[in-house]
Amino acid sequence: MENAKVVYIQRDYSQGTTPRFLNEIPQPLENKISQAEFDHAINQINSLFEEAETPSAKLYALNFLSCIFFYLLDLCIPNPYEQIHREVSATAKRIDKEIFQPKGMRFVDPLRRGLRVIEIQVLG
Repeated sequence: MENAKVVYIQRDYSQGTTPRFLNEIPQPLENKISQAEFDHAINQINSLFEEAETPSAKLYALNFLSCIFFYLLDLCIPNPYEQIHREVSATAKRIDKEIFQPKGMRFVDPLRRGLRVIEIQVLG
């Protein structure tokens, strides 16, 4: 990977602190991927994090029960946010394989970068 050029997609804080990434295609990628494909990839990741941050009755009930049972329930039932993290990782792998690898690039799971950025490596 010593020949790879790294491009970072920054976080978008314009709508709060929910993990969200900018849809602006960086200049080094303009001739390598279409805006529609890029938007599709970023929007998939963004929508998963929006889902994770959306309050629901199930989430409130799970948190309430966890408090009552001194968080021992967390040992038996997976945390909804952890489930979303697994979905994000699987989605990032799929995006990499279907969209970026055929174009000579690599889409790195944003969880590997602490949700600060999405890293795209341009190989070659």
